[in-house]
Amino acid sequence: MIPVLAVRDPAAGADFLCARLGFAADAADPLRLSYGDQRLQLAQAGQPLPGLIALPFDHLALRVPDPARVQAVAQGLGARLHADFTPEGPLEIAEFGPSGVRYVFFQGPEGWPVEFCAPRRNAPDDLGHGHYGLRCADVAAMAQSLQAMGASETSRHRLIPADAPPVEVMFLQLGSAVFELFDAPPLAASLPAAGWIGFLP
Repeated sequence: MIPVLAVRDPAAGADFLCARLGFAADAADPLRLSYGDQRLQLAQAGQPLPGLIALPFDHLALRVPDPARVQAVAQGLGARLHADFTPEGPLEIAEFGPSGVRYVFFQGPEGWPVEFCAPRRNAPDDLGHGHYGLRCADVAAMAQSLQAMGASETSRHRLIPADAPPVEVMFLQLGSAVFELFDAPPLAASLPAAGWIGFLP
């Protein structure tokens, strides 16, 4: 599955991801990018994309050895932390995985979020797919939809923030893809034809 990011200016979006967040462009298609084993397709917002599996999601998460190192490099290249997720830099969630995770979010092209994450122990040496974050009103219903496609649940959690309502979280695996479902309130209204709009097979 190849995630699709639809923006007003796909060429500028591709340039941004390559120049500031470490992606590499495909020589045959400058709008097809990669980050380790994670591929990404940029698309024009509002225009049909043949073969698209329409499954809008919240953010793309990338596997890295050290989110703090990514922060230092990306900020040095002009990227900005995402103010709605990690305005001060990397955070941790102790409940995820056997040792917890450390993560940092950046503003991607036109503000759409991109996450970089790693386990707190035994971090990977390579770069690539972390997960696809789906912000949804009904985690169980979305999980059933993914399970109908062949996904299997790998874990579930109930996070209790200090200053917000509890957040229900589920992780599911579909082939090599990992989906994180969570029911946090939406950050802001977004255009249905823009942002992380779905996947190409």
